[in-house]
Amino acid sequence: MDKKQFMNTPLNEFLSTQEVSERFNIAESTIRKAVHDGRLKEYRDCKKVGKSWLILKSSAKKLWGQIKNEGEIKMINKEEIKEYLEGIEETERITTWEFYTGGVYIIQGKITLYASYKGQVIDGNVYNKLYDEHIDLDYIIENYLNSEYDVDVAVDMIYEEIESLIA
Repeated sequence: MDKKQFMNTPLNEFLSTQEVSERFNIAESTIRKAVHDGRLKEYRDCKKVGKSWLILKSSAKKLWGQIKNEGEIKMINKEEIKEYLEGIEETERITTWEFYTGGVYIIQGKITLYASYKGQVIDGNVYNKLYDEHIDLDYIIENYLNSEYDVDVAVDMIYEEIESLIA
């Protein structure tokens, strides 16, 4: 990969030295030493931003192995999904906001349900596509809000969608 291609690598492919330290359970000084001694090469494995370094996830994995707890995704339960749906319905009822989009995404093994409303700010992780995995749940939510699905049916459908996402 040349420097131009490297510089166009999406930001979500990089980790700060602090994030590498936390995820691989190593000292930040170990990361800086790897840059200094050439095991991490600028424009191949890392890039300097101000006084800090951003490290490609793939390069960090090559040097220090698997990210701790990677692959361990804690499934949310049906009660949390029900609260999510009822929260959307309640927001529409007590405000002038109208549901716009909703879904579920995974970042670093954490499942997050989100909802956005017309004229309101969308979740920054969704807007900037910073997630690892994503599913749009609009059709289920809209059918629930229009009383075409009762809450239990909508919960079961969303639960199945999330299970397929992490399978």
